[in-house]
Amino acid sequence: MITMKQINASVAEEREAFFQLLDERTGETNQRVTETVQEILKTVKAGGDDAVKNYTLKFDGSLPEYYEVPREVINDALTDADQAFVDAMLNAIENVRDFHQRQVEQGFIHPMANGVILGQRVRGLERVGLYVPGGTAAYPSSVIMNAVPAKIAGVKEIIMVTPPRKDGTPNPDILIAAALCGVDRIFLSGGAQAIAALAYGTKEIPKVDKIVGPGNIYVATAKKLLYGIVDIDMIAGPSEVLVMADETANPAFAAADLMSQAEHDVMASSILVTTSEKHLMDQSRYYFRILRKICTDGQRSGQLRQDISINEMVRTYALQERALLYDWCICGGNYSLSVYATSLLPNLLSYFKN
Repeated sequence: MITMKQINASVAEEREAFFQLLDERTGETNQRVTETVQEILKTVKAGGDDAVKNYTLKFDGSLPEYYEVPREVINDALTDADQAFVDAMLNAIENVRDFHQRQVEQGFIHPMANGVILGQRVRGLERVGLYVPGGTAAYPSSVIMNAVPAKIAGVKEIIMVTPPRKDGTPNPDILIAAALCGVDRIFLSGGAQAIAALAYGTKEIPKVDKIVGPGNIYVATAKKLLYGIVDIDMIAGPSEVLVMADETANPAFAAADLMSQAEHDVMASSILVTTSEKHLMDQSRYYFRILRKICTDGQRSGQLRQDISINEMVRTYALQERALLYDWCICGGNYSLSVYATSLLPNLLSYFKN
């Protein structure tokens, strides 16, 4: 469950209670999650693909149409993709490639005077597993940030695992990114069971040398417990961010930083520390100025009703948006906040139209 809480840091009791809450949540969650993940790893190691599919059915409610995504499905996703999206992906891939190519290590051979030859050989791994989250939202960026460096490093085969959508189908944006990055095989499986399958290998999912990519706390815990059996990049997740801002900060930037982390996982912690409580409710904020401009332009053009004041329109929208945020929190962040927020304004404007 995601909670929102306002703390007055100048009050010692509130401050200490908040820190204690964070400590208790971390301790209780880590112990509970570790026990759950240990059982999943043990079951998948013994049961292979059947165990992976059983956990998918248990946690997702249904099995995907196919375990491994057929190559024609991947190709169709790329063929049907919006060209603007493809261009954005290609631009991102090129930027990531340009950066990581500068990091490539070179081998060397150095003969010593006494006849001893020193040297270092750098070569890519045989096979790498890439985990791409997909429960709360789609992250094609995770594909790019991990697959592109792997290709540059000379990895011979990239195996990707990603959770299916609620209807059992793969997310097309992730398939597009995978196709553009040269991912070799894609399996529709997520969570700790997918990490276990990559680490141990099953009849269908090949064992990999290294697992990379972010995930929720179950994925992160699985990677932590399997380190040594398989190499990992790092333990990434759940996300945590603390933003410090005073009255001079751009509220839109602060909110974007907070939301970009909060949407990753229900256990994510997004904390704002500010000396300006008044600024949060300031009607002159950029957020309110943009809303007023939209409503003012709409009334001047005759598209919006004249019998409703600008202030009432702005107030109504702000209330609806806060209600959406509250609903997202009590639902445990189980839907994409950005998608729903994007559609909120047009829906409200339709009520205000003449």
